[in-house]
Amino acid sequence: SGARMAAGVEHVPAARRGHGHCVAGATRAARAACRRAPAPTRLRCAGSAGGGGGGSAALAAPAKDEFDCGYRRDLDAQLDVEGGAKGIIGAGGQGVVRLATRRTDGQRFAVKTIKKRLPKMGYSQTLRRLRNIRREVDIQSQLGRSLNVCTLYDAFEDNDAVHLQLELCAGGALFESGDIASGTFGPDGAKAVARAVLQAIAQCHAHHVAFRDVKPENFLYLSKDAEAPLKLSDFGLAKMQKPSDPPYTTKCGTVAYVAPEVLQRSAGLKADLWSCGVLIYQLLSGRFPFTDKSGEALITREVFSAIQSKKPSFEGEPWDTQVPEEAIALVRSLLNKDPSARPTAKQALMCEWFCGPDGEDCVAHYQGSDDLAGTVVARLQRFATMGALRRSVLTSVASKMEEREQESDSLRRLYSEIQSSNGSADGGGIRFEDLVKGLEVRGYSLTREEVRELFEVVDVDHSGDISLSEWIAALTEWHTLEESAEWGKWARDAFESMSARASNGDAGGTGGAAGDSSNGGASGSGDAEESRRISIDAIADEVCDVSWDGAGLVCKQALKDTLKAAANGPSLAVDDFVRLCESDSEDDLSLYETRYDGEQA
Repeated sequence: SGARMAAGVEHVPAARRGHGHCVAGATRAARAACRRAPAPTRLRCAGSAGGGGGGSAALAAPAKDEFDCGYRRDLDAQLDVEGGAKGIIGAGGQGVVRLATRRTDGQRFAVKTIKKRLPKMGYSQTLRRLRNIRREVDIQSQLGRSLNVCTLYDAFEDNDAVHLQLELCAGGALFESGDIASGTFGPDGAKAVARAVLQAIAQCHAHHVAFRDVKPENFLYLSKDAEAPLKLSDFGLAKMQKPSDPPYTTKCGTVAYVAPEVLQRSAGLKADLWSCGVLIYQLLSGRFPFTDKSGEALITREVFSAIQSKKPSFEGEPWDTQVPEEAIALVRSLLNKDPSARPTAKQALMCEWFCGPDGEDCVAHYQGSDDLAGTVVARLQRFATMGALRRSVLTSVASKMEEREQESDSLRRLYSEIQSSNGSADGGGIRFEDLVKGLEVRGYSLTREEVRELFEVVDVDHSGDISLSEWIAALTEWHTLEESAEWGKWARDAFESMSARASNGDAGGTGGAAGDSSNGGASGSGDAEESRRISIDAIADEVCDVSWDGAGLVCKQALKDTLKAAANGPSLAVDDFVRLCESDSEDDLSLYETRYDGEQA
């Protein structure tokens, strides 16, 4: 069944194969060939949470906290996790997923349980495994909440395992959908799915996350409804990959979807785009790009050879008559063996297949515009994925912008309209029901649960309503304002305010500001710029607001890891602080679903 690689391989058991990789394409022969194909093989990254044992003898049962990840330990008090085989809703190389119910309100979630150590795993291997579990939690936490990515709500642990509280995606994996299984999935359906796949990956890349395992099993439908959104899940192999980072060298992913440069041990974000190309090729044709002449799937070593040396075929059915030329052009570009010649995820979303010949079907033309028409939900999602520090700072900056009506006039008007759209009698902020009704009458199609996801993030201070400052922070086009002369002053003012609160002990934590040895506060204006610093602990304590029961610990740990990567030491300089609060050039509205159907009459 193919050569085993140094990184290790995991074969999906036959009982789990089904027809999970077979898309109902244009021809019955293609579907039959796909069903005869062996299940994909997954390459495990060296040191990943799913890595095997080996090394020294098995450890004795650890004492409490010996392998502590820093997460809360009250899972049973918060969630009722279903035990036994009935409660299992998924399983993979990284852990078991069970159905759970929140005790306070009955809301259902998925809980992914990852063992802290495996049999025969040595001490150093266990520590490496824990670091990779932390990495998975940090990355999914930093991605925030959007309509394209499965939300991580919290993380728990006990002496044996880490338990991730995740959004429940009850509709099943992409290739288990009813349309695909029944053979009615064609180019139009493929277009919507392909766009959702690329949006999810584009959001990862905008936050410098290489997903490294793009495949149908990792895209889940939120529900079994016909219009249910598709969500990216399972970040067990994901890693941070910034532009300044060297290429990663580990071979990981799933064999049929792995990019040539991954096999050559020199890969970056573009490897995900190759995998997207393979997936979209499947959506359109019902088979993998690299098969033998009869349509049969190749064995592992032949797949690797074909990936590096052969060109995928776009001849015959359904390519000749049923697949639009614009779709073929996109797939060709994604399956370019030269990663530098492949489009970015953002560029792929701007292709003619999605946007039409003049681009009018996309929201890219709203970039940098004050026109809010059709973009409110996209803007709310972008804010919800910015990270806790940036959301906090932008809300602080927005409070100063309230005095500059020319830059927030349209946002103020919309705020007032939504505030009163549900008949609110008082003069408070936008409440949840106001936002539900306000978006509905303006032509946005979201479920109440989706609105709540966005509402809870935009309500930065957790007051129960959205203030004007929070609203302006969420909807402002920061790319434009950051080019103004005032942006630097606003961001530095936010730094000084946070530093002052830390010095006065108002941040709620043990950390303080650094720079002035006499009082621990930020140094005065006469000191060198580089000496003005604030401790990472103080920033994390204020921004994440950890409660007595441990809620907020995931936010705090993820933020601290991000700040440590940007800082030189245990504190953050003002220039680094300002830089972390600035927009990423790749993170624009085209990456997010608009859910806009046109304003109601």
